[in-house]
Amino acid sequence: MSRTTVRAWVFGMAFCALAVTASAAIETNVSTVAELVGALNYINSLSSKSRDNTIKLARGNYDVSECAMTCSYSDNGTGSQLDKNTHLAMNYVTIVGATENPRDTVIYGGGEAKSRGVICGRFSTVRDLTISNGWTSANGGGYCGYHSTSPGSMMREIVSNCVVTCCHAGQSWGGGGAVSDVLAYDSEFCGNTTAAGNCFGAANRCDLYGCFIHSNTSGSAGGGLGQCYAYDCVISNNTSTGNGGGMGVASSTYKYLLSGCTVVDNHASATAGGVYIAPGAAGMITNTLIISNSGFGNCGGVYGARCYKSVISNNCAAVNGSKNAYGAGVHTATLFDCDVCFNYIPEHSGSTGNKYGAGVYSSVMTGCNVFGNAIFDGGANRQGAGIYSTVATNSVIYENYCVGQSGGVAMNGGSAYGCIFSNNQANVTWSGNQVRQPSGDVVNCDFYCQSIECVASVLVENCRFWGYGGWRIPAGHNIASMEADLVGADPVTPYICSANTHMRNCLVVSNKANYICKAYEKGKQLFENCTFADNRFEGSFINFSGDSDTVNVAEAVNCIFTRNYDKTGTTRYDFKLSSGTNIRLSNCLIGTSRSGTPISESGTVTANDVKFNEGSATDPYEIRRTSPAIGKGQVLAWMTAEATDFRGKSEYPRLRDGACDIGCYQCWLDPVGFIMSFR
Repeated sequence: MSRTTVRAWVFGMAFCALAVTASAAIETNVSTVAELVGALNYINSLSSKSRDNTIKLARGNYDVSECAMTCSYSDNGTGSQLDKNTHLAMNYVTIVGATENPRDTVIYGGGEAKSRGVICGRFSTVRDLTISNGWTSANGGGYCGYHSTSPGSMMREIVSNCVVTCCHAGQSWGGGGAVSDVLAYDSEFCGNTTAAGNCFGAANRCDLYGCFIHSNTSGSAGGGLGQCYAYDCVISNNTSTGNGGGMGVASSTYKYLLSGCTVVDNHASATAGGVYIAPGAAGMITNTLIISNSGFGNCGGVYGARCYKSVISNNCAAVNGSKNAYGAGVHTATLFDCDVCFNYIPEHSGSTGNKYGAGVYSSVMTGCNVFGNAIFDGGANRQGAGIYSTVATNSVIYENYCVGQSGGVAMNGGSAYGCIFSNNQANVTWSGNQVRQPSGDVVNCDFYCQSIECVASVLVENCRFWGYGGWRIPAGHNIASMEADLVGADPVTPYICSANTHMRNCLVVSNKANYICKAYEKGKQLFENCTFADNRFEGSFINFSGDSDTVNVAEAVNCIFTRNYDKTGTTRYDFKLSSGTNIRLSNCLIGTSRSGTPISESGTVTANDVKFNEGSATDPYEIRRTSPAIGKGQVLAWMTAEATDFRGKSEYPRLRDGACDIGCYQCWLDPVGFIMSFR
């Protein structure tokens, strides 16, 4: 029997001599490892169970590397028994350090050579301690709760005001280099590691409050956290060789929660430097800052999570070995009321690879602000600096930036409802459409200084396009490196919409462009009940770069063309067609200043004064009751009882007494006349 074992046995016998009642909690002070082990052996053996049993350690270092204990208990009601080898086993006991400074009292494990975790606790608490150099092939290198559980459930083991450092865990589909299966308060977990092969987080299967998790490394997912619930925590400077530098939740069966946390300066060698959540995992991120994280290829900030009222900012998705990078800020996530800003895909050399979605990639978002995100030079394609393949609702996408030739600076793919697209731009005179090839409809959106290119099946409805042309991002705005690129003369934008555009109930006003529409395919451009007014054209309304035969290129039905001018604003061209352009006009209102001949024209109303309601602060292009456009439109198949005008509200139906007005507004102003009264 070793000297330590003899002393522990003697110390345990001394406890037997204590006169304690069955209900009284034990409190004892110890100052050596032997006394600590003896006290634990005695308390663990008691039939009377109470977490109030307390061992108070004196200041100093406790090297427990030669201690070997086993947690082996049969749980009442289940009959299950699990043996967990550890340096110190705790059963209904609290160990407290000498002072409130946890570094004054250190429990030191044996490291890799001993292959044991430092502490395994059952219905137990550690407080005011530093726990270091545990090394286990199982879970929880520093402190492991005896009961395996999941975050958000009843945690039986407590870690409070502790530092857990330089510990390691290796359990496949487990982990917790520092702690596992515990409830932790105000603690610090740093310098811990987990093994490769699905072993997650310095903390795993834990509930954490006010903790600081930093400088940890995972050989798989979750450098800082595995599946955890974390409240008011800081997760910083952690690294994963797999997914999720800050937090990695690797299975759809796992749970997660970040509330009021800061996730900063974490890195993943694969996806999501900040937070990686496997699709289908239950949980959310709320009121959390996710900033300055980096990943290779897919995502710098957040992947796969549901995020509420959070800020995802300054994250980086560096190109991977294939020279691709997607979703610097957000990838495959669901966002509500979030700010996604100043995320970026950095420059790289060469012309291969794709850079998509600096802000948001392949996600769903509602009520969000997406701004200041950037894609820098390099690669074959640079698209969607704001959002890419994302379903956006009631969101603002503005001042996103792309270097060089690109398409879809603001949005590429996806769909939009009730959104504002404003001042997204590249650093070249013309860089393609700001909103490019949405895969779903674009409805009730506002486009300021933006253009759109659509595919045939997509409808652009109840949208306003205004203020386009002559705008550049101010030098030095958003990202400092833009400054040298963004000083220049006014560009003239080639077009507002292009390709397979189908516009309905849209207002196109106060733009400057070569032409409104750029057509690539015959018979693919359709404008229904749109108003084109107060624009400046360098060329014509429509430009067709394909065939010039007699097949229809475009069709305009129930549209208003008025008060449009040439580039200088001195010569009025209400409607202008270039030679060889084919368009069919039906029931349109056009001013007398027009040129070019459409392939066919019927039901035209000619008038220079549309009689807009220009005194209105909100709807200056609404027509008055005296307008020549009243009731002169063609009733179309989509004009059901539920259909609305440009305003998109049920109180403004598209039809009035079965009649349709020309233009994007249906007149619902009160008629001007006499007020009659009877006695």
